[in-house]
Amino acid sequence: MKLGCIGDDFTGSSDLANTLAKGGMRVTQYSGVPKGPADASVEAGVVALKSRSIDPQDAIAMSLSALHWLKDQGCRAAHNFSSSIARRSIALRTVTSVL
Repeated sequence: MKLGCIGDDFTGSSDLANTLAKGGMRVTQYSGVPKGPADASVEAGVVALKSRSIDPQDAIAMSLSALHWLKDQGCRAAHNFSSSIARRSIALRTVTSVL
C-alpha cells in the first residue's frame, strides 16, 4: 500500500476513494479500522471512521488506530482529512507526530 487515508465519515471518504480510483490507483475503502490485512494489490487504502461528532480524544484514538493499521500494511504516506476545522488541526498534528 502506497497511500493511506483516514476520513471522519463515510461520505467524504468515498469521495476521496472515487477520486483516487479515477486517477488510476487501485483503491479499497474500509468502514472502520479493518481487523485483518489488506489485499496485496491495494495501492491506496481509505479508512472511513465515524469520528466527526464524537469526543475529540476518542476521535484521535480512532485516527491513531487507523494510522497504525495503515502503517502495518506498508503504507508509505498518510493523509488524514476531516470536515471539522478544529478536529482537522488536532488530527493532523497527531498524524504528523506519529509519522
